[in-house]
Amino acid sequence: PRDALIADSVESKQLGAAMGWHRGMDTLGAALGPLIAIYLLSVTNNNYRSIYSWALIPGLISVLIVFLIKEKKSDVIQTKKWTNPILKFKDLDFNFKKYLLAWGAFSMTNSSDVFLLLKAKNAGVTTTSLILMYCGYNLIYALMSPVLGQISDKMDRRKILAMGFLIFASVYLCFGYATEIWHFILLFLIYGLYMAATDGVGKAMAIDLLPKDLKATGLGLLGTVTGLCTLFASLIAGIVWDQFGAVSTFIYGATGALVACTITIFFVQRTISIAK
Repeated sequence: PRDALIADSVESKQLGAAMGWHRGMDTLGAALGPLIAIYLLSVTNNNYRSIYSWALIPGLISVLIVFLIKEKKSDVIQTKKWTNPILKFKDLDFNFKKYLLAWGAFSMTNSSDVFLLLKAKNAGVTTTSLILMYCGYNLIYALMSPVLGQISDKMDRRKILAMGFLIFASVYLCFGYATEIWHFILLFLIYGLYMAATDGVGKAMAIDLLPKDLKATGLGLLGTVTGLCTLFASLIAGIVWDQFGAVSTFIYGATGALVACTITIFFVQRTISIAK
């Protein structure tokens, strides 16, 4: 519903930028939040209860702001009768279904970032350094999301997505063989570019492929597919790690990204209009 609301609030030629700004602002909190938490812990003598109290304030503010947003009236006829969204799948364009397949293939191998942190930890990186690296990753992600989102409004979004998938594959392959702290610092920063090129842009492209009356339903199905596949991805990645080692886990992740890149470029048709 949030992404559908964003899509309804901007013109189609600004969709990528809007999604990029949302991901950027959201992720900026993920970059600054841990740093603020570390500072507050240092001045409160590790009083975790006070940290939770402070965290409550921005959460409440965001809830209040939601009530100030005026939803744009839709031309779609509203009905009180509930219908199973899965049954709506047959009404979706075949192009969007191929796009779902691409994200499903990728998500099936896109395991939790915990595996990246575990690899760095096993190589001797300290906990403090790990936190700073992860903050750096989120900072790159936050800063580049609006930029790449806006670029995707002016060119074929598939190219931005393909770049993101290729960055993911490259980072994962390198993570498998990384040993030095500078390796991990560089890889985490580059990893932020992958997120900036796929998260907001990916949702914008999904909306491009969806009819107006199934926009929120399609986004919900996309979330369902990626969520379920990601759950299995982490399970499979853990088994592969235990049975065959860390390198195999990262090769597994890179393979899914390459499959998704191939489907997106060669099988999903370009349907967006380029903003002048």
